[in-house]
Formats: sequence, C-alpha cells, structure tokens
Amino acid sequence: ENLLVMRRGAFEESEKSRLLEAIDAAIVWTHNAAVQVTLDGKQAVDVTGDQRAQATYRYDEPDSPCLRIVKIASKKTAKPGEIVEFTLRFDNLGDQVIKKVVIVDNLTTRLEYVPTTAQSSRRADFTTEVNEGDSLVLRWDFADPLPPGEGGLVRFHCKVR
Repeated sequence: ENLLVMRRGAFEESEKSRLLEAIDAAIVWTHNAAVQVTLDGKQAVDVTGDQRAQATYRYDEPDSPCLRIVKIASKKTAKPGEIVEFTLRFDNLGDQVIKKVVIVDNLTTRLEYVPTTAQSSRRADFTTEVNEGDSLVLRWDFADPLPPGEGGLVRFHCKVR
C-alpha cells in the first residue's frame, strides 16, 4: 500500500512493477467477482482496464462522472487460515462533483471477511450481505460528494478458507 497511486492517486513510473504485482495479486483472489460502482444512483460500467482490479468507471451518457478504482492485495498466495489485506483506491477523474459514490466488492468462496477490519478514509456506511458463493458482498455508501481530483481508500482483511 506504500505506493504513490494508493496514497495520493498519482501514478509513478518507478513504482509500476510493484503496482502491477499488487494488482495481479488482487486479480488472483477476485476471479470473476469484480468491483461494482454506482455513481449518482446509476450503475457505472468500466470503460478502461480490467474491472477485477483496476478500471475507470462511468455511465453511458454524455458528460458523465468518471471514477478510477485500483484494487491491490497484500499477497498472491496464502494458505488456509492466513490473512490477505485488500486496499481499493478510488479517484474522481472527471470534471464534475460525484454526488453519491457506492463501491461494492464481491468476495469469492475462498475468502472470509474478517469482521471489524473494514476501513474508509472518507465517511461511509459499510454493510455486508451473503452472496451466492457463501461469502460476502462488501458495500461502502459514501456520505459526502466527491469533488473532481479527490479520492480515498477502503481497506479490509480476509481469511483464506
């Protein structure tokens, strides 16, 4: 998590290989259960990147809001019982305020959310619900609008089953 893009939302060429390694680790744990984003009450779609761990989202209308998500994991492999830490960085890349941001991450069967580990750098309501894989859907509903150029982090830990 000690990467410039995770701390401030700015990509640094010298960190590219470490960032790609952390993104690849997130993809390993994510499979097809991608991060989902709702902007101002509308389901957003990825317009660039691999939505499992790094993508830019907007909805299909002119002048729509634009949110980049970068998801990283602390490790690519782990044994049952070990903890994997996840961090999602989100940034408003557009030129308008996003009034309402919702980020949803769907855990795979291999992962069990560790209670009370969810954190957010911005004020958010955090909820969970059981998904089809006998794991959880993690949801952050951000309370405050997200101005252009601003962003934040969400973090959580999972135990490998």
